[in-house]
Amino acid sequence: MSILRKQMIIPGHTGLFFSALALITTAIFTAAPGYAATVVVPEPTAIQVPSPNFSNRNFGTTIDSIVLHTTEGSTSSALNWLQNPASQVSAHYIISPNGTLYQMVDLDKKAWHATYYNSRSIGIEMAGFANQADTWNAFNLNKLIDVIAWLVHTYDIPLEHPTGDAYDYPNDTFNAPGIVNHSQVQPWNKGDPGPFFPMDSVLAAVEERLTPILVGDYNGNGEVDAADYTLWVDNFGDTVEPFADADGNGDGYVGISDYTVWADNFGNTAALSSGAFPVPEPSVLALLGLGGLAILGRVRPSA
Repeated sequence: MSILRKQMIIPGHTGLFFSALALITTAIFTAAPGYAATVVVPEPTAIQVPSPNFSNRNFGTTIDSIVLHTTEGSTSSALNWLQNPASQVSAHYIISPNGTLYQMVDLDKKAWHATYYNSRSIGIEMAGFANQADTWNAFNLNKLIDVIAWLVHTYDIPLEHPTGDAYDYPNDTFNAPGIVNHSQVQPWNKGDPGPFFPMDSVLAAVEERLTPILVGDYNGNGEVDAADYTLWVDNFGDTVEPFADADGNGDGYVGISDYTVWADNFGNTAALSSGAFPVPEPSVLALLGLGGLAILGRVRPSA
């Protein structure tokens, strides 16, 4: 988490401001009994390229896994092949080397990508080759992380990579939830996504993406406390990108109105990156009374 550039110049109001600060801080830390955290995970935007190769999922089957593939060819050739009814194959998603995401099958339907694993899984094809290290780059891996994070969050898929393959299970039938390689489901004829795929790094990045962020937790220690407010005050009056750190109202400038938003929502939950602040419950500034609000009204950031 980046910390705002340190600027705080309020000529002639230093003592007055910190008197208000003490009053505000006392009210806040008395009023906020506990702080829960939530995660906002947006659905990645995909170009729709429908495939005719799909069917209904088996009745009562829970989606509990994601199967990763490589196309062993280009993006265009994979799109063409998976759209061809004669191929009898498909996937829910294809991700190109530049990170473009294509969706070919609705997620409530069964794509034909991993034989007996189809009904329980979502199939993702990565354009490229299992035995080529340069298949993987920042663009396609970041998009894959976005997609996995959203799927794990939406379908409650375990964020884990099971060990072994079909040969380790009865009847040579792999049976484990999580993030699965195609080669684990069909080890007799498949080797994708291959030895160069950075599974551990991808799972770690997804886990980080899904880690809850507390509103106002500017120092990133997992708690909203006086230290976070100190950071906010130290950076009061600085200019930042909309919704960055303390820019609560998203006008591109950090001012007293942003603190009003921050204070009203202290202890509420939202993702800092979303720029979305929920309706306060309760309003902390209401605890200041008219006198406290009068003090705040006299404090103005420098030009």
